[in-house]
Formats: sequence, C-alpha cells, structure tokens
Amino acid sequence: MAELFAEYNQFKSIVGGNESPLLAAPAKREDRVTYRDGSHTTAGSNGKKYKYKTSDRRNAGARTRHFSSQGKTEVGTQRALNLGYEALKHISGGSINETLEREERSIRSIENLLNGLSNMGKKHES
Repeated sequence: MAELFAEYNQFKSIVGGNESPLLAAPAKREDRVTYRDGSHTTAGSNGKKYKYKTSDRRNAGARTRHFSSQGKTEVGTQRALNLGYEALKHISGGSINETLEREERSIRSIENLLNGLSNMGKKHES
C-alpha cells in the first residue's frame, strides 16, 4: 500500500499540482463520417449511409387548424374574391337596371296611393 501511495505522489509531481488525469475531459471523438451528398454514417450504422429528410409530410394537426383560423382558407371563390359580397347581396335583387325599375314601380304605386287618398278627400269635401 505504501508503494502505491509513493507512486501516486511521484506521478502527481510529474503531472503537476493536485490535478488528477482522471478529472480531465476525454478527447473529442468524431463518430460521424460525412459524405459530399450530405449523408453520413455513425459507428453504429454498420456502414449504411443516412440522409436527413428535407421535409416532413405528416399532417400538422393543430398547426393546420391554427393557420386556417388566421385568414382566408378559400381561394378563387365568390366569397374570397369579393369580400363583403355576402352582406350586401340581399340588397340588390339582380342587375342595377332591374333594381331601378323595381324602385320606380314602388314609387309609382306610392304616388298612386297618395293620389287616390287625395281624390277620396276631394269627394268627401264636395
């Protein structure tokens, strides 16, 4: 036992100070071999090359729902191309000419009713 202690002290003096070689970090080991095409092999791959996937084609689930809630999900439809159309389409019943004709007819009918009322008033006065 005394011999081991003496060897330890001698080693300690050679290495210098109180540092032990066991506390030093191990040397960096490069397990990967990288090729020009971007693929690589590791120590456990048995020589088989592996290349990372460029895209993940799985359905995104919550991510898809989140993006669809952010804005327009329809492209090229009546609702997407003419924003506000749904709210205003009940106002116009057709083309502008049809709408104007319908309004003119309603104005004429109101005028006829008013003329009829004024004529009734004249009959009762006489």
